[in-house]
Amino acid sequence: MLVDPDGNRGLTTLYRTVAGALTYVIVSGAVAKSLVKKAVGKVAKKVLRKGSSKTVDDLIKSATRGRATKGRTSQYNLSGGFGKALKDFESLQPNIIKNTPDLKVGKLPDGRTVIVRKKSTDGRPTIEIQDGKKKIKFRY
Repeated sequence: MLVDPDGNRGLTTLYRTVAGALTYVIVSGAVAKSLVKKAVGKVAKKVLRKGSSKTVDDLIKSATRGRATKGRTSQYNLSGGFGKALKDFESLQPNIIKNTPDLKVGKLPDGRTVIVRKKSTDGRPTIEIQDGKKKIKFRY
């Protein structure tokens, strides 16, 4: 048994947290749980702050309106080519279903399907978001 800084006796618990390096903390019960939650929360906030996570709405805000369609498809234009399209696809954090050099298919957390392809019908790399029959396309 060890005595924690407040003078309470408790079982010694070893927790490992990762925030760039390994840190070992010896604390008792509830204090350890609280510290781990705080550490995980800080790491998650840092990852999100770096801009690694985007939403479809974020992509729409950064794009310009594309060609109008007669159907249920909305099109937007972005610059950067296939490399930028892949980066934006990954930033949506999909669960990858299919992965080939020219095509990636994934499911977004909200259930929509997202596809990135190297070449679309108009020749440009495209990210396509499918929500039933409704589609949003980002041309690069």
